[in-house]
Amino acid sequence: MSDAIMQESGTKGVSRRRFITGTGSLLGAAAIVGNAPRAWAGVRAAAAPIGSGAHVPVLIIGTGYGGSVAALRLAEAGTDVHMVEMGMAW
Repeated sequence: MSDAIMQESGTKGVSRRRFITGTGSLLGAAAIVGNAPRAWAGVRAAAAPIGSGAHVPVLIIGTGYGGSVAALRLAEAGTDVHMVEMGMAW
């Protein structure tokens, strides 16, 4: 039943389309939240302190493609670059 038909007939309620959209959004959010503990399962503290609290000129968070390319280009330009990664330790 479309929204226009529901308004004409005086029926109040949620349309089928809105119900399905809302339910899909809710289930998608629940799936994301449900996977969060697995994403953090392998996280542990660094074996050695990352720094002494001194100033770091450039800190790149994540060693994916973008972070690695940025670090390489900055290092080639003579910048002191530090990288941190949450993923698996290789």
